[in-house]
Amino acid sequence: GASHDTRDDTYCGAAAFSEPESSAIRDLAAARGFRGSLNYHSEGETVGWPWGYTMDLSTPDNESLARLGSRIASRIPRSLDPGTYTALQSSRFYEVAGEHDDWIYGFSRYQENATVYPFTIEVATTTRPPADQVPAIAAAPRESPRFVSEWILAGDLPPPPPAAPMGPSGRMAGIPAT
Repeated sequence: GASHDTRDDTYCGAAAFSEPESSAIRDLAAARGFRGSLNYHSEGETVGWPWGYTMDLSTPDNESLARLGSRIASRIPRSLDPGTYTALQSSRFYEVAGEHDDWIYGFSRYQENATVYPFTIEVATTTRPPADQVPAIAAAPRESPRFVSEWILAGDLPPPPPAAPMGPSGRMAGIPAT
């Protein structure tokens, strides 16, 4: 979330990892060394990847993320229109601070010297779809974890790249301080 208003749908929380579910996912990801990660949100029928916090930068792995994101999107049918989901860098849909894909990508790449391929699948055409549409919306991307896992197990992902340079302050080079 990006809002500091506790009543807002996009409330970001009191601090990073202040909710038990976000700290549990952080701890699990740090302990297990994920290679891929899928998040599901509602509204957009898109498949997005880092960076979500800015349109001004792409990750060093943007080409690989775009290729894999396009493969995922091409396999998920739209709910109302013909065609499939749209693949895009997450910030091209909307910019957001503190989202999971940015954290897990940054942590793995810059702290663990590995690469996780994280994607957010935005299901449905609205944030709160009518109840009678939920079964079809939920069914559309249900195969995504299976084929992403198959690509990972088959080694059909690019190898982890060399470590990215760190700036003089210890921050990732090219990433502005917030």
